[in-house]
Amino acid sequence: MKLSLKNAFLITDSMANLNVCHSCFTDEINVITRRLDVFENVKDGVEVYSYVEKKSDLVGDRICLSSLLLPDDVLDACIEYVLEKKCKFMVRACEDLYTSGLIESRYKLSPIMLLHKMGLLENATIVGANCIDRDDVDLMAQSNASVVFLPSYSLGKGYGIVPVGFVKDKLPISFGSGDNSYNASGDMRKEAYITRLLCNEQARKENAIDEQTLLSYFGKGNLKEWIKETL
Repeated sequence: MKLSLKNAFLITDSMANLNVCHSCFTDEINVITRRLDVFENVKDGVEVYSYVEKKSDLVGDRICLSSLLLPDDVLDACIEYVLEKKCKFMVRACEDLYTSGLIESRYKLSPIMLLHKMGLLENATIVGANCIDRDDVDLMAQSNASVVFLPSYSLGKGYGIVPVGFVKDKLPISFGSGDNSYNASGDMRKEAYITRLLCNEQARKENAIDEQTLLSYFGKGNLKEWIKETL
């Protein structure tokens, strides 16, 4: 079977970034953009999300909230929109300790608990998620939420190490390349390689995650081909 990968979070306003991802065995891509018009004629396998930074960005049936630190009127409008439209919902949350701390200081709740209180956690996709704890994971599991980790982006920005081992077998996991600032081609094989090394570091041993499990997070295809191309 041909190698076929997924990039679950590519934030871009450029068709060129989408095309370069396609050139790296990536057939499924979630594009998060401020320019929906650029991606009006994308082919099958691409889902386009409006990147919400202000109220006027609340359009379409797929949205991604850029931050929980946006003004309250934007957050309130987002809550109303998501609950009324029942649209697919992503949110960048728990990416780093600093912003998570600001949210806890403002609302006296963790970002995940805040999303639950807002009514936005059910079926949500949490993007980043480097700083989630056991209570967050339990609440996310109860709410049928999933996570998208951004290995190269999180490391490059100094946000932290993606906690794959901590979340494995507890939540649905997928991966993205962020804005490609630390993976210029959006090559998910690179993200997989980084993920494997991070799992080894967290477990303090080699081969902490087997190739079949790793493949299940990133796509499908011939396992021998996957190992040859990626590892």
